[in-house]
Amino acid sequence: MYSRLVLTFLVIFAIRLNTFTQMKSIEYSPFSDSVEISKAGVSIIDSAFDYINNKLDFISFDDCNNCNSRAHLVTAILESRYPELNAAKVWLFADFKRASQEEKYRYKKYAYLSAGEECSSWGYHVAPVVLIKNKNSVDTLVLDPSTQNNPVSLQKWSLDLTPQEEKTYLIIKDKKYYTFPDNPGKKFEDLKTEWTDDNKSLIDDDYSKSIERLLKSRYGLREHWLFSSEVKKIQKLLLVGEEEN
Repeated sequence: MYSRLVLTFLVIFAIRLNTFTQMKSIEYSPFSDSVEISKAGVSIIDSAFDYINNKLDFISFDDCNNCNSRAHLVTAILESRYPELNAAKVWLFADFKRASQEEKYRYKKYAYLSAGEECSSWGYHVAPVVLIKNKNSVDTLVLDPSTQNNPVSLQKWSLDLTPQEEKTYLIIKDKKYYTFPDNPGKKFEDLKTEWTDDNKSLIDDDYSKSIERLLKSRYGLREHWLFSSEVKKIQKLLLVGEEEN
């Protein structure tokens, strides 16, 4: 049921997008995961956005890097703090970043995702996404303080990052995925149906990779032991090791 909801929404979204703009184009992956509709209303979504934007001081939303670590922690923290939310992740890829388009861009100039002058060369970007009921329809909202000042529709979020006269590629995946499958050339394997693999390289189950990268980015510390107090605070937010506290 939820899978059909997501795919139906993406088809409707594509039609509306072409109506609003002929200068930008977004392709929607047929391999998006199902997303359960949250029980939360708009007020909860606004509260959640305010919380992650203003209360998580270990995260620098001005950092142009580490969006996968940021999204990985934020989705988990949101669900821990707001039981009404069922968060997933939306990934937007510049067209050149796709493995299926490598030959096309062998001699073609790359067009990067852009979030302003300071962050103008992203191959991809990822952020938390939730679905909520709005009267007789379903709204898909992205919570991304790194590019927006409030929760916004999937349409606005993706359009804001897509360069003029260029195409991007959008896929919604389960929150468990820390990163995406890529080939030896670091291109996203956009034709890969399943993201899981034997080595679990796409997963950060204990959040250790995400925590370490964000703390190093935020505080510029390199010695792991200096992170101990901050790590404990984050683990408490995630309810990791709750039985020990």
